[in-house]
Amino acid sequence: WITMTLGCVHALRRLLLALAVADVLALRAALPAARMIGARIAPRIAPHASGAAGGTDETATASWYEEGAAASSPTTSMPMELSSADTAPAEEEVETTSMLTEDDLLNTRWKVLVTPREGSWMLGGEQLHEFTLLADGSVVWGERAGGFGTGGRWTLSGETIEVIRSTPLGIATGRDYYMSSARAEVSKQLQFAVRGVIRSYNAVYPVAVVADFVAVRMPGRFVRD
Repeated sequence: WITMTLGCVHALRRLLLALAVADVLALRAALPAARMIGARIAPRIAPHASGAAGGTDETATASWYEEGAAASSPTTSMPMELSSADTAPAEEEVETTSMLTEDDLLNTRWKVLVTPREGSWMLGGEQLHEFTLLADGSVVWGERAGGFGTGGRWTLSGETIEVIRSTPLGIATGRDYYMSSARAEVSKQLQFAVRGVIRSYNAVYPVAVVADFVAVRMPGRFVRD
């Protein structure tokens, strides 16, 4: 019985030794394959390792990183936003002058800034006049140009507006002619403005240009009470 037991023990030792030798041989055979896999993986990891270490090659990034960044970037699937300059409408050129017609003058009131010319007999410096052009052709005067007995007529002849101011004593106290072009400027408040000159005469002074003026049309239409 002892002899049989010893034989079994020796047989078991031989079996374990054979298994150990087989494991060693299998491990040696697997080492070259592991080296090849490591060599293939290393280039894909190296660029990120060099970047983390402060490398300057910004273009050496792995393809999977670039694809992932492109997929996560919101700008790749959205159009660029338009700037305010692209969306703003183009400014239209605004006509700054307008040729006046009779309809533009009927029953309108005008404030007139008068500047006497140097050397003329009109005194008093800059002064404010006013006239209202009525549909029947008559004129109502106000401010410095108004007063008892003043009157006159107005006409639109071609491209010339003429507003005549008459005085109570006729030729003795004189007559004034406010002459301007019918081409009016348009102010920022969309009001018509005309520029012209005043020709005047009386019993003492002959006909002469005595002042320049700017007349601005007031809003609304006016009639005689």
